[in-house]
Amino acid sequence: QLTTGDGVSGEFAMSLSSISTTYSRLSGDDTQIYARHGNATLVGRVAVDGDWSTKTLATDAITITSAAHKVDTEGAAATDNLATVSGGMDAQMLLLTGVSAARVVTAKDGTGNLRLAGGDFVFTNTTDVLLLVKQGSVWLEVSRSTNA
Repeated sequence: QLTTGDGVSGEFAMSLSSISTTYSRLSGDDTQIYARHGNATLVGRVAVDGDWSTKTLATDAITITSAAHKVDTEGAAATDNLATVSGGMDAQMLLLTGVSAARVVTAKDGTGNLRLAGGDFVFTNTTDVLLLVKQGSVWLEVSRSTNA
């Protein structure tokens, strides 16, 4: 749904192959988006595609299917390591949190394809959050929040 400055609204479609898109600030559950094609600029809000589904570790790795996931230990073990994240696309943001305070996951810096600015990050409860961005085949830390 697109609404113009004079209140006219309607459906629209566009091909992303010829459009330069940049994303700016995150705000709650959505993000401001700017799309440019020639002299036209589209500005609007889009929902962050994250379902907070649980991904269970297998050999210190998960494969993501959205932009937000809970991470669980393999076999419901008390502790486990997250070294590798598969899936996603270049420049994608990814939010991760733990699934249970009784099953502690440690995101490992430099062991697989995670590059964490503050070293390893331990999800000690369900409100701890790690934000990553994909650059090539590597996931880079953007921020972390320990909310015990």
